[in-house]
Amino acid sequence: MIELDCEQINQMLSAYRDGELKKRDMRRVTSHLSVCMRCNEDFTEIVRVREVIRSIPDPLPTSTFWPNMFLQIREGSPSPKIRSFYRAYQHTAWGLSIVLLVFWTLMLAPRKVDDARQQLPVMHPYALISLYASMRNDQPLADSGSLRYAIADRGRSDWDNDDAGRAD
Repeated sequence: MIELDCEQINQMLSAYRDGELKKRDMRRVTSHLSVCMRCNEDFTEIVRVREVIRSIPDPLPTSTFWPNMFLQIREGSPSPKIRSFYRAYQHTAWGLSIVLLVFWTLMLAPRKVDDARQQLPVMHPYALISLYASMRNDQPLADSGSLRYAIADRGRSDWDNDDAGRAD
């Protein structure tokens, strides 16, 4: 069995007292404590200190502790330094947030493209016909009127038929 020196044993004494060591280490510490008077005294001191600490009653809060604590929580009052910091920079923070909001709105707004289309020149129909006729000398725009009269005659006969049906 490997012997442990006193420094290693002292590091394990608290865990030994709590029963947190492995079985092998527990046996080593037990055998070392039975031989080494100095480590045994250290272990006894650890046990006594723990007993003294456990015997000390928990301090009771004063009668004003809980009401004051409740008020501080409800008010959410930070320390005076933090309050003065908030007051000093409150207007700056509001201004910065408004500027950021406006900037963000402008960046996300749909952009209107300046789509000013050039107005195309408008030609009078007679000028358009004259232009077409001047460009197409070989094919006149309209014949001497025979087609126009044929359409007009057909239209009259249709009207005549409709008028006959209305007379009923």
